[in-house]
Amino acid sequence: LNIFRRSDVAESLNPRVYELAACKAFQLTDHRAELDEIFDNGVATFEAPEELEDRIRYWLAHENERQEYVEKAYAAVQPHTFDDRVTTLMSTLQGG
Repeated sequence: LNIFRRSDVAESLNPRVYELAACKAFQLTDHRAELDEIFDNGVATFEAPEELEDRIRYWLAHENERQEYVEKAYAAVQPHTFDDRVTTLMSTLQGG
């Protein structure tokens, strides 16, 4: 369970989203706009606190679907490794 800090304007992800995906851990989180950009529906979400219990019960009962989400999130996070980001940073700093 990965719950973001509340903000009316926040759209970005926290590091935990990337870490959980890289560790092949299933995660359930509230929605952020950047989830769609990076994970393309590869991370399970809930919209409101009232929905959370139902979503937890659903995902606990659907192991195969959880595994599909895990694999999709893992694939999506591969271009966001430390090595890849450092390569991009160095290229940018060198004017490339």
